[in-house]
Amino acid sequence: MKRVNQVLMDDPPLEDTFASLLLLKWEPEKNLVTYANAGHCRPVLISPRGSEIVPYSDIILGLDPNADFKDTSLVLQPGSALVSYTDGLLGQQMKSGDQLGEEGVMDAIRESYGSGQPVDGLIQHVLDGSEIREFGDDILLFWLQREADRDAANDRPAPRWFSPFGEGHSSGQGAF
Repeated sequence: MKRVNQVLMDDPPLEDTFASLLLLKWEPEKNLVTYANAGHCRPVLISPRGSEIVPYSDIILGLDPNADFKDTSLVLQPGSALVSYTDGLLGQQMKSGDQLGEEGVMDAIRESYGSGQPVDGLIQHVLDGSEIREFGDDILLFWLQREADRDAANDRPAPRWFSPFGEGHSSGQGAF
């Protein structure tokens, strides 16, 4: 984060440029996610016990040459998921006339949590409540979920990713 910030501060063509950035590192053998957030949308952590915004964020990149950025770690408990998204989702115009916002994102995540295709469910939930049945801006969603009933390393399935453009796929690497 510091290097990207410094590039934005020091490169003359980029001197008036700023950016948000969320970096995630997943260590599947430890069920550990370490992240650094520079002004990006705050991820949501959801589990059978409820959902919460992962609160920590540093200053946006490109504003302060002396900015510090902090790594924060969390353990994904069995059945929990970490969901990150871009501001195109937050800014979606809803039938109510309001933008979706963080609370709306959390509602959509809660609604789709536990389904076989959570990203598809989340997108469908948002579009069902939208003013127009298409997104007004580009969106990116990342849903990382630890399965509740698979803990033994040799009994773990290959990771699956979910896409609104097709069915979940196995990568054959790592595990939930």
